[in-house]
Amino acid sequence: MSKEKHDESFRVVDRRLFGEDGQLRPDVAEQEEKDRAAAVQKLQAAASVSPPPALSATQAGAQAPGTAAPATPSTADAPKSSRHFRMLLGLLANQAEACLGGMADPRTGQAFLDLDGARAIVDIFDDLTERTRGNLAAEDRQILLDIIGNLKVTYLEMEKAAAAMQAADAAGAAPPGARAKR
Repeated sequence: MSKEKHDESFRVVDRRLFGEDGQLRPDVAEQEEKDRAAAVQKLQAAASVSPPPALSATQAGAQAPGTAAPATPSTADAPKSSRHFRMLLGLLANQAEACLGGMADPRTGQAFLDLDGARAIVDIFDDLTERTRGNLAAEDRQILLDIIGNLKVTYLEMEKAAAAMQAADAAGAAPPGARAKR
């Protein structure tokens, strides 16, 4: 009799959170605990490496000469990552994408370009950055900075393209990259 060989190249993994009885599966609970512990360690490492926040001019002026600077916040006082804040950033980023032609208008099916709306959202992101300085978890701050960087680059590219199209329309010439008909 021949022994059956199992194909090790194909594996099925059960990713359901709950078992047949409706209870959280034990392996899922263990993984959540491991993830939570890893996040705490990451936060502690980031807090021990990051420099203390700089004092603004008004805070520095309010401190009397010769007094000690306030103690830096401990890891227990460090801001925690907020799922709701990340959701807000995602909603604003999606709206900016729509304003920059990344999504079709549901009524017409055509992409639209709203540079004024996109500029307003860029300003909102800049304002959020300023107003949340020192109050965000490192992960949230990095997400915010990544979104702002990508959004500003895309905005500038779309603004240049729109200006080139307006110049071509004003001159009666074909837009850049278009072939002339013979």
